Amino acid sequence: MSDAPGYQANLQRGELLRQQGRYAEAEKYLQQAIGEQPSHAEGYYELAFCYCNWSGHGKKALETIDRAIALDPNRAEFFSLRAWILGNLDRNKEAIQVGDLALELNPYSVLALNAQTRAYSDLQNWKQAETHARRTLAINARNELAANLLAVALRQQGKLRESAAVTAGLLAQVPDNAMAQCNAGWSALQMGDHRRANQHFLEALRLDPNYDYARRGLLHSFNSRVWIYRLYFQFIAWLGKYRKEMRIFFFLVVYVVYRLAVTALRTEFGPEGIHWAYVVITLYFVIFGFGRSFANLFLLLDPFARYAITRKEMGGSLFAGTLYGLFLGLLIAGQAWPQAAVLIAILAFFLWGVLAPRFQDAFARKSPDEVVAE
Repeated sequence: MSDAPGYQANLQRGELLRQQGRYAEAEKYLQQAIGEQPSHAEGYYELAFCYCNWSGHGKKALETIDRAIALDPNRAEFFSLRAWILGNLDRNKEAIQVGDLALELNPYSVLALNAQTRAYSDLQNWKQAETHARRTLAINARNELAANLLAVALRQQGKLRESAAVTAGLLAQVPDNAMAQCNAGWSALQMGDHRRANQHFLEALRLDPNYDYARRGLLHSFNSRVWIYRLYFQFIAWLGKYRKEMRIFFFLVVYVVYRLAVTALRTEFGPEGIHWAYVVITLYFVIFGFGRSFANLFLLLDPFARYAITRKEMGGSLFAGTLYGLFLGLLIAGQAWPQAAVLIAILAFFLWGVLAPRFQDAFARKSPDEVVAE
């Protein structure tokens, strides 16, 4: 039996509305199409695509694409979309497996390859992410998502120059790509150029004000004005090159060293060693436990940067500050002035990082006489 005219009209209208981001309206027409031809897989596929892009509808998307696959199990694009939906639901290992099924049906499915690349990135398997991104770009050299994911994978492996080259090429092609601007910002941060990073993150947020990855990058670039935080960020970036198991091993080694240091200080110096142990404990928690939260505490003093901090992050920063203040108070109460001076010096470094740019701006302003002279 041929398709009813109403079915095709509703299907096409729903697809058009979905492409425009009008998901609620698209759902209505696609449901009408399915009602007219419930045995046609295409309607379920389009509805799953609509749910896939619609926030909070991930489970519906999976149920709907499963219905399409049940009706027609030989369509590569159905499995490709299912792999992408599974990635949206953070079921990344399943996304990779379903992506393989799609690629068996169509080895050139860009959506399946992108779904696998994103899944490998989320699993922090950077080598596989790089391989799959390159496969996608071999099929479609102008695929923006694949190029962005390739830049991330290269950067996370420490291949900074290659990553920067990929990002530069993408920005030359599409300068209004928010993810590319964000990638350029993260690359600049890892290279130690927080000023250039700041520009890229601000441009990414101008293009997409709700882009959380750029917002977090902007906080990093603000915090990187302090050399202690720059060292911390470099360490975290270096650690990111390794698999999850290796990173856990590194943290265990750091913890063992920390425990040995605290024990040695108490044994060697007695009561005085306990005071130095407080310093070690504080630095351990600030660097490895609440590093970002502690740095964000000082950004609350910056009239611009504080608007990039969420309420949850603000709560974390206040907690980190309270913990730091508790240890500092214990040292002052015990009249351990050399140890207290170390913690106060660290506070001074972070305060200077926030206040110095404002002083520089103030001195950079021209005096009224200079303006008149011009």
